Amino acid sequence: LLPTGIFLKFPVPRNDTIKNIKKMVWRNAKTEALYFGLGDPEGYVFTCINDTAEREELEEESRRISDVRPFMCVLRLVAREGDRGEKLTNSHISSLIGKGLHEFEAQKNHEVDEFRSKMRTFCEEKALERHNLPWQQWMEYSFPCDLEPCCSPPVHGGTKSKHTKKLFINVKFEACDESFMLQQDPLDIPVALMKSALKKRATVFRSVRQEPEDYTLQVSGRWEFIYGDHPLGQFKYIFSCLRNGQNPQLIMVHHSTISKYQEEQGQLCSQV
Repeated sequence: LLPTGIFLKFPVPRNDTIKNIKKMVWRNAKTEALYFGLGDPEGYVFTCINDTAEREELEEESRRISDVRPFMCVLRLVAREGDRGEKLTNSHISSLIGKGLHEFEAQKNHEVDEFRSKMRTFCEEKALERHNLPWQQWMEYSFPCDLEPCCSPPVHGGTKSKHTKKLFINVKFEACDESFMLQQDPLDIPVALMKSALKKRATVFRSVRQEPEDYTLQVSGRWEFIYGDHPLGQFKYIFSCLRNGQNPQLIMVHHSTISKYQEEQGQLCSQV
């Protein structure tokens, strides 16, 4: 049901999200009367009667319609009012605890209200504290190392050797086509690999050598990073490549890229 009073009826997949359904509503509404009376989609929110017979605002638009389960499969589109961030946070909390926050408010329990207020303040302080961490510490918190319990790499083909088999790692520099195949000992730590990559780059292109402390190693195609004082062969990705006889593919990422992503995540959290 649109704010203009027009009722639209069309099929949607069970696994479709509220966001996709809203897009479908706008596409279908173009052929209906009073379409020009609608504003920007972001200015509206769906409401429904949920499976507990309560009116619910669907601020979390990434939810699937099968999870919402609106009564009679009816959604009503209304103008968005109030603090969206506050409503979105309340929606997340309600989903986690399986109970609407209005039930707590109806209790008018001073202890519950005080606890909620203190916990929100505590969480906001922790979020701000983590957002202000140096880029390396923030990366350690956001992307912890994925390690094997043992740092001894497997030997491909099942043959044994008295000497540790060398690693051949392809290292590419971000935002450019420069890449180098480097040979490292599996017991070397990531900074040794970064030093080798920067030295190779400086030699080939006759450029000023940069400091490895300004970089980190990212697994190509993943939000997974190789850093710290752990041996290269202990990282699960590299361990897996060794076991399968493949060459690890890594990207040299400058700290400014991590800092930019950290800033974006901080802005995103402040909106919720």
